[in-house]
Amino acid sequence: MKKYLILFFAILTFTFVSCDTETSTDSGGTPVEKIAGDWWITTQDGSPALIHIYNTAANDGTEVWFDDTFWSTKEKVPCDVKTLTFGSDDALQNTSLNKDESLYNITVTIKNGKILEGAAKTPSGVAADSIYCEVEYSDDPGTIYHFGGFRRTGFDDDELK
Repeated sequence: MKKYLILFFAILTFTFVSCDTETSTDSGGTPVEKIAGDWWITTQDGSPALIHIYNTAANDGTEVWFDDTFWSTKEKVPCDVKTLTFGSDDALQNTSLNKDESLYNITVTIKNGKILEGAAKTPSGVAADSIYCEVEYSDDPGTIYHFGGFRRTGFDDDELK
């Protein structure tokens, strides 16, 4: 009888512990979510490209990954979420690999990065956040690329090709 009583209490305990349902539908966020996102940018020569900005593993709100499809580079960039700014006067090491998986060994300088909430109009006329920054690649020294654009909306009419 003692064996069945212990089994009963064990099952009862697991029932209450395992039935703790989650009532919140809020998935949370990251410290850099106001800066993070996919961004359609256009360079001064009119070339459209996507910039992907996202949280680093540190998850401390002081840096973001800047993943650039224009030059195929990826760097950790200092940011300030309170002022919606990012960039550095220092050259940042690219971490992207070439097709043969060797390091694309260049540095990138990203300056004057700024997010302006609701300041852009997309091609479909929707208001979106705006992005601006100045980028210099060490394999094209002296050329400053001015990136400007808007947060990707996901609407087909806003996709730049």
